Amino acid sequence: MKATVALILAFIVFLVLGSIATLLFGPVDIYIALSLLVIIPFALLSVACWKRKRWGFAGSGILALILVVATPAALGPETTPLLLWETTVSTLLLVLIALEGFKAYLESKKT
Repeated sequence: MKATVALILAFIVFLVLGSIATLLFGPVDIYIALSLLVIIPFALLSVACWKRKRWGFAGSGILALILVVATPAALGPETTPLLLWETTVSTLLLVLIALEGFKAYLESKKT
C-alpha cells in the first residue's frame, strides 16, 4: 500500500521535473498544462492512499488507466525527443500505479 503512495509521488515529481525541462530546453507545448491537470488529482489521491482509504487506491488505478490510454494522444506528427521520452516514462509509471493501486485495493478489501 505504501508502494502506491511512493509511485504516485514519484509520478508527481516526474511531471514537475518534466515541466521544468520543457520550459528550459524544449518548446512550450501542451505538456505543461496537462501536467498541472494531472498533478492535482494524483496529489489528492496520494493523501487518500496515505490514510488507507479504499477509494483512493481504486481511484489511482482508474485514473492511471485512463491516462495510459490518453497518453499516446499527446504525441503529434512533430514530436520532440524530450516529449517522446517524457511520455514513454510517464506511461511506464502509470502502468505501475494502476497495477499497484488495484492490488492495494484488493488487499484492503480482504482486511
